[in-house]
Amino acid sequence: MPLDLFHHGKKSRHTFLTQDSSQKDIVLISKVVENLLGIQVFGVEKINGGGNNRVFKIKTLNEESLFVKRYFKPSAASDRLEVEFYSLEFLWRHGIRHIARPLACDKDLGIAVFEFIKGEQANLNSPKNYDITQAANFITSLKNVTRFPDAQKLQSAAEACFSLNELTENLNMRLLRLNNVEKDVPLFKDFCKFRDEKMVPTLERLKESANQRCVQFGSVPSCSLESVHRTLSPSDFGFHNAIRRDDNVLIFIDFEYFGWDDPAKTVSDFLLHPAMQLNEQQSRMFMDDCIKKFGATDENLCNRIQLYFPLFGLKWAFIVLNEFCSSDWKRRQFSGRGKIKTKYYFQEQLEKANIFLKNAIHADKEFPYVI
Repeated sequence: MPLDLFHHGKKSRHTFLTQDSSQKDIVLISKVVENLLGIQVFGVEKINGGGNNRVFKIKTLNEESLFVKRYFKPSAASDRLEVEFYSLEFLWRHGIRHIARPLACDKDLGIAVFEFIKGEQANLNSPKNYDITQAANFITSLKNVTRFPDAQKLQSAAEACFSLNELTENLNMRLLRLNNVEKDVPLFKDFCKFRDEKMVPTLERLKESANQRCVQFGSVPSCSLESVHRTLSPSDFGFHNAIRRDDNVLIFIDFEYFGWDDPAKTVSDFLLHPAMQLNEQQSRMFMDDCIKKFGATDENLCNRIQLYFPLFGLKWAFIVLNEFCSSDWKRRQFSGRGKIKTKYYFQEQLEKANIFLKNAIHADKEFPYVI
């Protein structure tokens, strides 16, 4: 339980502390929010749960709650704040309301202020069918706002792939990155054995299979998806990044990777994400709903999902191994979730990667969702 904002019935400015909050964070967050919004801050609570950044709940003079995110910025090249904040501004401006309203930001300090959404993380309990409908409707609403001229100013989503060649090159880059894992990481030998004896040959086999299937579908690996068939996507989309309000309405959060993408990737990642708890019926329901909504103007979407799904599955095997790389572990430590650097934790990541690898191989032989 967070500490109370009040001491002996009186408001105590800047004293809403938790064990994970440093006084330095409290002072900085309070000062920035007050300067940005011209308000007085009476409480700052560190919220657990962010995997890449530090997140806080702010209490103001008039009892309003705000949500503040302090972004991990290892270098000046980091632009996650700008991507998220200005993408949400675009969406809010065009009537999208299943998001948290962006309020203000300080790019130099890497701090942004948003509307606070009261509720619980949506994936704490198994999703219901109406959650699937809400997710599909939200993805459709993002496609609808692509018609506005200012949508063209938005960037591509993180690691967006608009052709088979781009996807396979992305996987090659991820493999190259994992080749640089340092020897002092826990389970280094086990990691290298898994990478070299399982991931490398599987990647080559799936790339060859995808190239053959691409030709069967009447396309070529270098063919880029036409702009009219692209959509806007949160990229990291799922119930792990959604808050369920008391009225069961889902508010989607975390738009750091937002931008233009192939809807085949959005659908595949939603089904594959390790934080999801979808049963087979719900997975089919989501895919069918998306195909129904997008397929009227994108007749090749079904083929692309079948073509890319095994490769995206293998990509998730790469993703869960990210923390074997020192830079990714530093980001986890910054967020406050890096207190479990043990062999058990890294062994768990290897086991997850192995499951994704096996599922990718199976999906290449037999697509798990009949279209």
